[in-house]
Amino acid sequence: MKPLFLIVVALAMVFVACAEHGVTPNAAYYFKSKAQLRETEREALAGDNAAAKRMADYYYFAKNDRADCMWWYKLAASRGDPVAKENLKKLQQEQQGNDLINR
Repeated sequence: MKPLFLIVVALAMVFVACAEHGVTPNAAYYFKSKAQLRETEREALAGDNAAAKRMADYYYFAKNDRADCMWWYKLAASRGDPVAKENLKKLQQEQQGNDLINR
């Protein structure tokens, strides 16, 4: 009886250790507050490419809004940001592929 109890306790410990902590994979892309979102947007519009890419990531991963994501990447790409240019190119290719599939 004692070995069975130990096995049950060991299994319970394994399952508890493997339990999720309630963090979604995209949680890192959310803003902590609306004020932080507005501040980042203001910085992006004022010329900060890192803020523009942060806004693009927010719309892509947190909001699943490809159109707004592309808008922010276009803004950063128009200012010469190489990462934004590459990400915009990938999004446009993805969109073209989806258009072909949906015909």
